[in-house]
Amino acid sequence: MIVMRIALHNIYSFNDFELKLSYPKKPVKRLFEETLPDRPNFRVKKINVVMGANATGKTTLGKAFIGICNFLRQKNPTHIQEMIADPTVDAHVEMDFIVDNNTLERLIVHVNSEKEYCYYYGSEEIKPKDSYETCAERLNEKTTSPQFNLSTIDFGRMGWVLVYPDYNAHTIMKDLDSNIMQTALSAVLRTLDPTITEVKKIKEMESNGYIIVKGRHEILCQDGEPTETQRKLLSSGTIDGIHIATIIAAIISGRFGFFYIDERFPYLHTEIESKIFAIMASRLGPYDQLFFTTHNHDLLELSLPLHSFLFLRRDSKKKITSISANDVIKKNTNNLRIATFNNAFSTIPEDNLLDTLEDLYG
Repeated sequence: MIVMRIALHNIYSFNDFELKLSYPKKPVKRLFEETLPDRPNFRVKKINVVMGANATGKTTLGKAFIGICNFLRQKNPTHIQEMIADPTVDAHVEMDFIVDNNTLERLIVHVNSEKEYCYYYGSEEIKPKDSYETCAERLNEKTTSPQFNLSTIDFGRMGWVLVYPDYNAHTIMKDLDSNIMQTALSAVLRTLDPTITEVKKIKEMESNGYIIVKGRHEILCQDGEPTETQRKLLSSGTIDGIHIATIIAAIISGRFGFFYIDERFPYLHTEIESKIFAIMASRLGPYDQLFFTTHNHDLLELSLPLHSFLFLRRDSKKKITSISANDVIKKNTNNLRIATFNNAFSTIPEDNLLDTLEDLYG
């Protein structure tokens, strides 16, 4: 699944928020195909590195995406209601998306303070010469009348993965091919911990059981977690590696399509994080999309087009807004890292309150 646009009002911390995920022209750096199959003008931001200070909406943006996806699959308005920040104020959600074919779809949900829901839905074929903008313009005409029953609408093969700090790999590991999972575990864990020599699948177990061989120890990893008694034998970074391997295996499997990975690599060496991200990006399928939130500025050095870098920030009124690197920097030859350190995207947090601690005495 690919999201082309999302608009949120009174959803989590977002008000009058809009994020467009197309880009205006072909980039100079083009390591990954970012158009739809046989639709060369339909440009898609498939790879999105999301940066910003704390409390700028990086985590809740992912939760908003997943809340909308859960609503699309289950048609249960509770998924929208749970995201509303102030129930006494109207809330609004819009999302343009593509599931797994050349059809652009749009969902609009409006909820008033009486918890009355109004739905709008439309779809439009993406023609061979279409851009997102030309197709969306035709779609506007199909989303003017409310829908009273969404239960008959089939959204096709929808799959997604939201990964955040307290995520458990068990939620997706059960759906993955065991050979792919074993290979991913072996490569990642042995990279992070050279004393690990082997990862073995436990064939007798119906659940997701693996043995991590580390020196003279055989550590049981079941459903994405080492047992409590053996957990101390692995570092925090290595335990994180189990979850990282699961994400890589999920992308390679091609079963999910939409990935939002929220600051899940806090214990990794920066070069390892950069390489793992590059592997994830390179294995995306034609209708896959990746969001990767991070505070690691080394990722700014990756050979990605400028439009791949998205910054979230709060304006003078504390409202969350988004800005793409290509909105500020017009040439790929300009140094993105220097621009970020010079606060070109207004993402460096204010730290003057911390100055009071320098004169604090016990």
